[in-house]
Amino acid sequence: MSYGKKLHPLGFWQVDPMPTEKELEKYYREAYFQVCERGAYSPDYTADELESFANTARVTEHIRNSLYGNARGGFLDVGCGEGYFAAYMHELGWDLDLVDFSSWAIENHHPSLLGYFRQGNIYDLLRDSVSSGNTYGLINVANVLEHVRDPLGLLDLIRGLMDRGSLLRVRVPNDYSGFQAFLLKKGFLDGETWFTPPDHLNYFTCSSLEKTLADRGFETVRVLVDFPVETYLVNQFSNYWADRSRGKQAHYSRIMIENFLVNQDMDSYIDYMAAAARCGFGRDTTAFVRLAG
Repeated sequence: MSYGKKLHPLGFWQVDPMPTEKELEKYYREAYFQVCERGAYSPDYTADELESFANTARVTEHIRNSLYGNARGGFLDVGCGEGYFAAYMHELGWDLDLVDFSSWAIENHHPSLLGYFRQGNIYDLLRDSVSSGNTYGLINVANVLEHVRDPLGLLDLIRGLMDRGSLLRVRVPNDYSGFQAFLLKKGFLDGETWFTPPDHLNYFTCSSLEKTLADRGFETVRVLVDFPVETYLVNQFSNYWADRSRGKQAHYSRIMIENFLVNQDMDSYIDYMAAAARCGFGRDTTAFVRLAG
C-alpha cells in the first residue's frame, strides 16, 4: 500500500489512508515483535542500556513522588513491551496491570511478570478496566500513540482510569520537529526518514503532543525530551544515515551520556531536558500529565 499523510487539527501528522484494524493486528502479530531488526526490541542489552531502562523508571518515580509522595498503588502499563519499566516499578511496590497486543516481548525478557499480563486489543482491554471501575495511581503509555489508529480514543479511555491522585506518562518520538526540518534543509537527510507506516501512524512534536493532551482533558506537569541523537547527523564523521554502520555507536553514545546526566543530579537532569523540550530539541518526547481542573 502507498501511504501519504495529513495534518490533524491538533497539529500532529497522521498516515493517510489508515491501515485497517485487521491489517495492523496481522502486522504486529506476525512481524513487529518477532523480527528484532524491524521492531523496537533487541534479543539482549548491554549494562549501559539496562541502566538506562532503570533511569527512565527512576525519573518517573521522582516526578510522581514530587507531586504525591511515595504512596504506592495500581500501575497500568499500556504497551508494556519487554517489561523492563514494569519490573522496576514492581520492585518499588506497585501493583502491576500490564497490557499489550503481543506477549512475545515480555515472554522473552520478563516471563516472571506474565501473571500480571493481559494480551489482546488494548482498546478492548482498557474498556474492560473502565467498566470494572478501575483507577491507577500511575499509568505508562510509552511508544504507543504513534502506532494506533485512534490515539484520541485511546487517551479518552485512559482518562477514565484516572483520579485526582493519578499521573500519566506518555512517550512518543519527536517527529516533524524543527530540527528535523533543519536537517532536511541542510542536506544531512535525503527525505523524511522517520515516516514509517504501517509501523508509525501518528507523528507528534513536543508542542503538538502537549496540545493534544490538553484537548483530551489533561494538565501538563512536565514535558521532557531525551538526548538529541540526531545531532550526530550534522557531523560527516558520525552521520548514521549516510553510513548505517554508525547507528549502533550513536545509540550507545546517547545512552552513556544520558546515564551520566541522570546520575549527576536528578532535578538538574529534569530541568535540563524540560528546557530542551521547550526548544523541541530531542529525539523522543515524554509528557507527564494529570487530570485537568
